[in-house]
Amino acid sequence: MKKNDFILAGIVLSAAFFLFLLQKSAHFSDGQGVVAVYREKEQIAVYPLQQDREEVFRSSGGGTNRLVIHDGEAWIEDADCPDGLCMKQGKISAQGEAVTCLPHRLTVVVEGGEKSGIDAVVR
Repeated sequence: MKKNDFILAGIVLSAAFFLFLLQKSAHFSDGQGVVAVYREKEQIAVYPLQQDREEVFRSSGGGTNRLVIHDGEAWIEDADCPDGLCMKQGKISAQGEAVTCLPHRLTVVVEGGEKSGIDAVVR
């Protein structure tokens, strides 16, 4: 091998290392999702998915939903709607996942987080 071969190999390895670091930094920034809360079509709150908290939302009809965010997951823990389906929808953590309470017209959506890799979930 000649001197130019070593220089070329060094450049290729440096470029590969740089691209590897760039990919890793993009992956970590994707994981910083937020939980957006909508009433009808209006966004009423946004919370970091990585920050533990509990919030209570009151509907115009007097109903309440308690949202819990813990360990990077969000769910409706308590609701006084007649069917309680929003509590049965489970925990959400991946981008695009949502929990909806139709009687209270409340929707909780994960935005900007990691992609789930799943096209659909049937429960």
